Amino acid sequence: MGCHQAKASSQSAPRDPSTLLGRVGLRSDRNEKQANTQGEKPTSKFRRPRTRECEEAELQVLAKSVGEQLPAGPRICILGSTAFWKESTEPLVKALARRLSLSLRDSNAVVLTGGMPGVQEVLAKGLQNGGFQRVVNLVHLGHESGFCAGEDLAAGLDAVERRKVFASLGDVYLCIEGGAGVAEEAQAAFDNGAFILPIPSTGGASGGAFDFPKAALQRPRHVSPEEWTMLETDGHPEEAATAIARTSAEGSWSGLGLFGFWAGAARFAGSVNLRS
Repeated sequence: MGCHQAKASSQSAPRDPSTLLGRVGLRSDRNEKQANTQGEKPTSKFRRPRTRECEEAELQVLAKSVGEQLPAGPRICILGSTAFWKESTEPLVKALARRLSLSLRDSNAVVLTGGMPGVQEVLAKGLQNGGFQRVVNLVHLGHESGFCAGEDLAAGLDAVERRKVFASLGDVYLCIEGGAGVAEEAQAAFDNGAFILPIPSTGGASGGAFDFPKAALQRPRHVSPEEWTMLETDGHPEEAATAIARTSAEGSWSGLGLFGFWAGAARFAGSVNLRS
C-alpha cells in the first residue's frame, strides 16, 4: 500500500472528510473555525446543546462510516507504547510481525493501528516487509501516520474521538507495553466485546499497570500454560512470537490461527468464554 492518505476503499475514489466521518456539521464547523481566524463573527445561532446521548449517537454513526470503508474480514488491532520501554520489546515486535505476515498473508484479516510511532509503526512496517498488505492506520482528521506502510483512514475529528472509534471496531486487540492511554483503549474495547491479548512480559499497561482490565490478564483457554508463561516472561523473541500467533483453529478461521479463532468467536459467538 505504501504511503497513502485516507480513501474510502480500494474500489472507490477518496471521499470528502465530512462524508467519511458521517458528521453533518463538520463542514460548517471547519468554516466557522476559518471565519474566526479571519475575525468574522461565528455562525452558531442555530446550534443546539449537545447531550451525552447525542455524542454517543454521533460516535456510532462515525464508527459505522469508518467500518464500512475498511476491507472485509476479521480485524486485529494493535495497541502499544509510542516509544519502546524495554530493550527486549522491539525485537519481539519485529519477530511477531514476521510471524504474523506468514500466518495472515493468505487470509482476509485486516490489521489496524492508530497511526502512532513505536509499537504500531514497527509492526506495520514489519508486516508490509513480510508481504502482508492489509494494514490500515486509523488517524484523526488532518493527521498522517507517516509509516509508508498501510493506508491511512480518517477516523475522528481529534485524537480522543479517533481512540473511541478504534476501540469499537476490532475483534482482537494485541497489547504491547503501553501507558494509561493503552489501558483505557483496552478497557473500552473489552467493554465492546472484543478479545484482548496483552503480552505481560513487555510491562506497562500490558503487564497489568494503569488499571488495565484484569479479566484480560487471565490465560485464554486456548493458550497452553507453557505458552502463556512465554508471554509472561522475557525469552527468545521468535519463540514468543510463535506462541502469540500459533495456529490452533480449524475450519473457516484456520488461516488466521489463534487470532482467527478469537475473532470468529468474538464476532459470531460473543457469549463464548475464551478465558480459563
